[in-house]
Amino acid sequence: GILNETGVAANFVYYGLPSNESFTFSGNGEFVGCIYAPNAVFTLSGGGQSEGDFAGASVTKTVVMNGQYEFHFDERLTTFGPSSGYIATSWDEIDLTWQQIRAQNIAAADLR
Repeated sequence: GILNETGVAANFVYYGLPSNESFTFSGNGEFVGCIYAPNAVFTLSGGGQSEGDFAGASVTKTVVMNGQYEFHFDERLTTFGPSSGYIATSWDEIDLTWQQIRAQNIAAADLR
């Protein structure tokens, strides 16, 4: 596993090479950090026992979450990283569990 005891997502950054096409977390692990692997399918399966199973940020091709994963964007990251001309100024929090989304047959396009 990956251990970042500081609790600060900016203290651990994973950079995936262009050949990095998949990245998977499974079991009851927790992660605090950043993932930059734009060609990778990022899969989180299982989920831990806390509300912060994943805390940080992910720049990946897609994200697939199975189980009970909680994903938290660390707002302190808005001032971290290389300047690219883009700044996260707002986002929408989805206040539904994946079970509720599946039960209501909500399409991904409806969550935007």
